[in-house]
Amino acid sequence: MREKIKDILYSIRPDADFEHSNNFWEDGYLDSIDIMDLIDVLEKTYQIDIDLEYIKGSYFSSFDSIIKLINEVKKC
Repeated sequence: MREKIKDILYSIRPDADFEHSNNFWEDGYLDSIDIMDLIDVLEKTYQIDIDLEYIKGSYFSSFDSIIKLINEVKKC
């Protein structure tokens, strides 16, 4: 799953250095428009619906946080 998320992120922001970032949002690699694009791709890729309650910077700060988001949404 991590590799797929990495591919998605680099398709959205090919110039970012996600692999060396501790926080994608704080490091400026993702902005609000990028997160909306990311949500759209994640929903289509993993056949999930990400509700507003999950649209927080903390869910989009790292590979692990994005994986956690996907897993939490899948459980609902």
